Amino acid sequence: MPPGLLLVILFLAAAGVGVFFAVRTGLALFHKWLDSPDDLIVPPASEIGPDCVVLRFADEFVPTVPASEVPPWQRFRYHDIRNDLLVPNDELAMAILKVSLLDLVQAGKIEITVKESSETGDPLKGSDKELWLRQAGDLPLTPLGRCWSLSFKMTTRSLWLFRPERSSVPLDDLVEFAIREAKRSLGWRKAKRSASENLILYVQEFLAKRNVPESERERVKRLLSSFKEEKPELEEALSRGIKNALDSLKRIEPDRDPLSF
Repeated sequence: MPPGLLLVILFLAAAGVGVFFAVRTGLALFHKWLDSPDDLIVPPASEIGPDCVVLRFADEFVPTVPASEVPPWQRFRYHDIRNDLLVPNDELAMAILKVSLLDLVQAGKIEITVKESSETGDPLKGSDKELWLRQAGDLPLTPLGRCWSLSFKMTTRSLWLFRPERSSVPLDDLVEFAIREAKRSLGWRKAKRSASENLILYVQEFLAKRNVPESERERVKRLLSSFKEEKPELEEALSRGIKNALDSLKRIEPDRDPLSF
């Protein structure tokens, strides 16, 4: 083989390898930018919030089920609390998300508006309205407060040619990215396949070495009572919206129940 031809082949091979690694690195950086917010944007959680209260005193906010009534192969759908009682993961996650948002709405940190739904044909929505949320102030560094902050940053920024920058976001998007951040914070070794489980584990990990003041428990109860009495439509719409968001996430979660149909 002529030396000149050999040099051309070696050059083309080196160029091909270089292009391959350049594309691979570029795609990796793009996905990192798209899916992984910088930890330095929002400091770690450091404050006890209503999300912590609901998890610590789950039996006071979510209907319980005796552990003896739940077969072993269904236990993964429940969270263990004291005195051999269980609470459904989905209902507990809904309660945690709802009370956190209601607390921020009451504090004026988040504003909610109702818009016409763009997915009226979706049978899981059950309504032609949807909730849009706007961040109106700095959010507290509670476990979910940190997730909401990052979720707002991820869902309001422009996405190249696909989406312009926006000031408010639909509830579904906000919940999805908040739970995604909770899962990311847990790390792949601890994270589960269920969105509800990941949210519960995330708050539980924060609470591992912290106590919840009695005054916070009473404050959260008053918060829920005031919204049910004074703004029942908003409370019901938020409950329905959060349930729809979790149901949407469950569509892509693998079914771990071998006996389900």
